[in-house]
Amino acid sequence: MDRVIAILMGIGALFVIIGVAVLVFAIAKLFKKKKDLKSLPSKFLFFILVAAIGSSLFYLGLFFQTFSRYTAEEKIGWIYAESDSTTMRIIYYDEKKDSTHSFVINGDEWMIEGKFLRWNLMLRFLGKGAMYKISRISGRWDEGMHECSYYDFENNPKLWRYILKNYKKIPFVDTAYGIGAFQYATGDTFDIYINDTGFIIRRRNKQ
Repeated sequence: MDRVIAILMGIGALFVIIGVAVLVFAIAKLFKKKKDLKSLPSKFLFFILVAAIGSSLFYLGLFFQTFSRYTAEEKIGWIYAESDSTTMRIIYYDEKKDSTHSFVINGDEWMIEGKFLRWNLMLRFLGKGAMYKISRISGRWDEGMHECSYYDFENNPKLWRYILKNYKKIPFVDTAYGIGAFQYATGDTFDIYINDTGFIIRRRNKQ
């Protein structure tokens, strides 16, 4: 998709440049010889046509770029969770670090939590994806006030604590905040993705 977008925008820009060059050349020739008045309207029409085609291709590329950034997803891992009514056995695979974590927490729902930084519009348009940090996987209860527990991934949270408190002072940052998404421990495997707004959880189809 990125290659198609680059080709569309490149061809569009080239068409516009060619149209402008032809028009400028025609006007310069007119001022020098002053006898090409009859050809000027046709050259101007050629410029309008080429510029329109070029602009259309360029803005089509912009549209695909915006759509591509809006729908872009990055798979960051998967979670398997099963419950025995009071506790959950969790297996979490971190695709970025190629590491597997296995643990038991209280609850009948699991929740993946993290910190999230989104860059400003210009950097997002240029393809810069969000920064994130998985902080923990915690247990939840659908009903009632029961004890919950969690599994912590953060060894040194100082950097993200600074980012969350001071993101307005950091150049090119749009916003930064905590994010989370939860699901029931159903004995299924869930693929975890992140996009420009936060986590996405998708249950795998059973083979």
